Amino acid sequence: MRLAHKLSLLLAAASAGPLLLASSVTLPGSARELRRQLHELYATSAEGLAEEIHGVLQEKATALELYSKVLGLDEFGDPRGRDRLPLEQAMRLVYSQTKSAGVVALFDSEGNAIITPVFEPKPKERGLSFQEAADEEALAEFARQVPFKEALAHGRSVVGPVYSRQDDQEQAMPRVVIAAPTLAPRGATWVIAVEVSLRPVVERLSRFRLGQSGRAALVDAAGGTLWEDTPAAQGEPLGAAALVKEVGWKVKVEQSTEEALHPIRRQYRAAVLWAAVGLLGAVLLGFTAVRTVTRPLERLERAVSDIEAGNLEGRVEVRGNDEIALLGEAFNTMVRGLKERERLRQSFSRYLSGEVAARILRENSDFEVKGEQVEVTILFVDIRGFTPIAERLAPREVVDLLNSYFERVVGVVMKYDGVVVKFIGDAVMAMFGVPREIPEPERRAVSAALEIQSVVEAYNAQRAAEGQQAARFGIGVNSGVAIAGNIGSSQRLEYTVIGDAVNLAERLQAQAAGGEVVVSASTYERVRAAFRAESRGKVKVKGKEQPVEIFRVLGAAEAKAARPGK
Repeated sequence: MRLAHKLSLLLAAASAGPLLLASSVTLPGSARELRRQLHELYATSAEGLAEEIHGVLQEKATALELYSKVLGLDEFGDPRGRDRLPLEQAMRLVYSQTKSAGVVALFDSEGNAIITPVFEPKPKERGLSFQEAADEEALAEFARQVPFKEALAHGRSVVGPVYSRQDDQEQAMPRVVIAAPTLAPRGATWVIAVEVSLRPVVERLSRFRLGQSGRAALVDAAGGTLWEDTPAAQGEPLGAAALVKEVGWKVKVEQSTEEALHPIRRQYRAAVLWAAVGLLGAVLLGFTAVRTVTRPLERLERAVSDIEAGNLEGRVEVRGNDEIALLGEAFNTMVRGLKERERLRQSFSRYLSGEVAARILRENSDFEVKGEQVEVTILFVDIRGFTPIAERLAPREVVDLLNSYFERVVGVVMKYDGVVVKFIGDAVMAMFGVPREIPEPERRAVSAALEIQSVVEAYNAQRAAEGQQAARFGIGVNSGVAIAGNIGSSQRLEYTVIGDAVNLAERLQAQAAGGEVVVSASTYERVRAAFRAESRGKVKVKGKEQPVEIFRVLGAAEAKAARPGK
């Protein structure tokens, strides 16, 4: 049976109305994308609540305007004479037909009451349980809030300002007075006013939940709070607001930043609850139909949660050939594609940096990673006296030694958001600021260089204690303009940077003794506030006609070493 037939059968059999089920499957790739998606969610929620509140008010206002036209009050005689009783009966009819009404009254154009207001006095024992009880104090407040002048000026029903009074449970409940003009005897115009409790609005807002800290609030046009369920979240919350048409109120939806930016765990408790309520009132055939729809969607939701948690091994069991089954098949196809993409990314990351691999996967083809001029900081690390070391070791021992040191070097580079470009024998080339822009790349590069030397010294002590061969590193750092892009042929490409800035970084590395970090003047000028250094004077380097000034970095300027900014 096709999905349309199932839903038609469900709507015909269920007594609870249409079943709403919403699902969203996203894999945010960045915090910015996550914020955008959350804002859309908040805006949609706020707009939905605003529409519901507008619907409640519009229903009351439209009903009152209809009563004002069909009651035919202009056909009554003098309200102070024998026609007073029919007028009271007409107002009691309006009161009985208006759900959540507290008071109904009739005013002339000067604001004087025509008849005694109709209301249900306390105590709670009342014939109409959905009416709101009132007392003399409530009547006085009601009279002050009637917008009869606005109703007469606009010639239609008008919603007055929000005010509060206690209900039967001694809780402050917001209320409004809706007024509508009506024709009166002798061509006059009267105003019918009804006090309406906003309890349905409050109950709807109080039922709203968005995570543990999510909340909804109702504010007026000036920003004053008309109603809120819980205090605002600590710190700067994320959220959105939507205008309630015609009355100028706003519905605000908020959630704490800490929870909102945590990986989204979609839960469909409200949908399942509404589904259960609908199924209770449906016939057996409707129950069978709705379970036929919801079960595969629940399986899909669980599978989506697994994907969101990083588990790409799950799949959705597909049954039948309706739209839900097609969706399940499409989901399974998507998972297979994600698994293949993840396998490729992991494979690329073993030979390329993670940033370069991710960029290649985003492009239409490898050749789309075109050359571009960039501002970059280059770091070269080289083992001092490697040839004598290699001559004393077996080939396998040489490879193990390099791998053990490079494992630590690469870890530090990645910690400071650098990208390892290539391994050149016993040397490592890394860059900061490309292909992904990062703040303070020069500071990160120098911090990484100092930490590499610290890590290597600690590792050397460990190797010496174990009787193993140790090595020391010279490090050079330079900042400048270079060209970044894919270099090579259609059979073999390498994402790298080239130019004078790169060449100078390599020459500076050659000037560094074991355990030293040497930087160029251009780099030192940008980090001198953060590090202590001494000038080594100007030296002649290959490829430069004029000598260049170099600096040996001694350490951080502060007691604490510079940390990567995240």
